[in-house]
Amino acid sequence: MAKAKGKTKDEKKTLMVDSNTHIPDLEKVLASGNITIVLVYAEWCGACHRFREKIWDPMLKDNAIHNRIAVRDDMVKNTSLSKAKFDYLPSILVVDEKGDIQTFRTPEGEETNAMPTPKSIEDMTRIVNVPLGPLGSKAPSVPLAPRPVNVIENYEKLDEVEVKAKADEAQEAEEEPNWLTNQITPKPENYNYTHVIRTYPIPTPKGTTYIPIEKQVQRGGSLLKTLKSFIGKNNRIKSHKKKTRGLKIGRQTRKHK
Repeated sequence: MAKAKGKTKDEKKTLMVDSNTHIPDLEKVLASGNITIVLVYAEWCGACHRFREKIWDPMLKDNAIHNRIAVRDDMVKNTSLSKAKFDYLPSILVVDEKGDIQTFRTPEGEETNAMPTPKSIEDMTRIVNVPLGPLGSKAPSVPLAPRPVNVIENYEKLDEVEVKAKADEAQEAEEEPNWLTNQITPKPENYNYTHVIRTYPIPTPKGTTYIPIEKQVQRGGSLLKTLKSFIGKNNRIKSHKKKTRGLKIGRQTRKHK
């Protein structure tokens, strides 16, 4: 009987981390002694969905030299990537063979762990296959001192990936902008995945004059009067008792004289 064909030498692990149950697998990949390319995304991020649809997911169909992991941003805090510094989504992180997150320098001179976001599937495919070594983590550390920051200056070691100084330059260009350019989304603070708050303008019924609650209180009005100003005739109901009327508020009916 012929043996089942095993994985080729260049075939590496691909992983999607969208729950805590996948975190142990992520740590195994990061500690495997291979370079890992990590995509940090969010479900609420439109640019992340476009990046995954147009670039990341198609790239996963082919084998690559480096490991490839996609991590939802709310999972990062529970992993060894928790100290990664990045301000936008989607973000691409590079973890070297020792498990150290690489640091880059932006055109403005600021340090970040997010490499330039690839603008095409060709760029992404080249990045997951180009040998990046020796990386900054190969440099010897100073005894009794913090580990020196691993900086790849001007992104020169990432196969000459082009970086624009400002994302808004694409909007000012005369040609049609790239679908991903200037679409990165700032990461909101204290985002809760289970409670997404959406605010809508309060409709004012026809023939009703809107009076702020503050003025209602100053005039000696009540909260009930204020609520009545927002409720049209269609929402008024008659009580089951004679000579009484009710004001329907949610599931309750409050009677008034």
